Amino acid sequence: MMGPPLRRRPVRGAQLAVWLLAASLCACIAGPAPRDHFYRVEVAAPAAGNVQLPGTLEVERFASDDTLRKRGLLKSTPGSPEVTPYTYHRWVDSPTLLLQRALADYLRAATVAGQVVTPDAGATEDWQVTGYLRQLDFVLDDAPRVRVEIELRMRHRAGDDLVAQRIYAAESAAGAATPEAAARAFSLAIGAVFAEFTSDLRAAAAAH
Repeated sequence: MMGPPLRRRPVRGAQLAVWLLAASLCACIAGPAPRDHFYRVEVAAPAAGNVQLPGTLEVERFASDDTLRKRGLLKSTPGSPEVTPYTYHRWVDSPTLLLQRALADYLRAATVAGQVVTPDAGATEDWQVTGYLRQLDFVLDDAPRVRVEIELRMRHRAGDDLVAQRIYAAESAAGAATPEAAARAFSLAIGAVFAEFTSDLRAAAAAH
């Protein structure tokens, strides 16, 4: 009498080789995974002027809506209320922090006050600058450009009186419909806002 047929063991090595070959072919067809790109805000330093605010000026972290606190570059199209973040193109930090540091550096270089700090310095401030980031869009149309809109305020802490408040807006041509071009244009537009705000601070300080 013949016994039951012998079962062959699966050839696991051969199956693994076939699987690896298939995975390799799929990877070659799909191409390499996209890499992340990170961008800084690089505002040109202003010319130094006369110190017009005695004491210490503190620049707070900017406030914003939830989308603008995130790091993805935002793009939009004219006539549409929608903004869309780029998947692989990001700021190196939250724009609310980047703009706080950039403005502090700008006002320090402009010497508008005896000392310009951020809250982490632990200094007792005489003047306080706060901001609300309203828009930071890469507008895509026939002429790609960026639009920046920031509300900036300064208070004198001694009397808690509002010395200056205004919504600043600036646009800058990107020159190309790419995130890299947008990042450079954002720095120019932000610099224009800072220059105008600094001029207003000097005028407010002279009148205070």
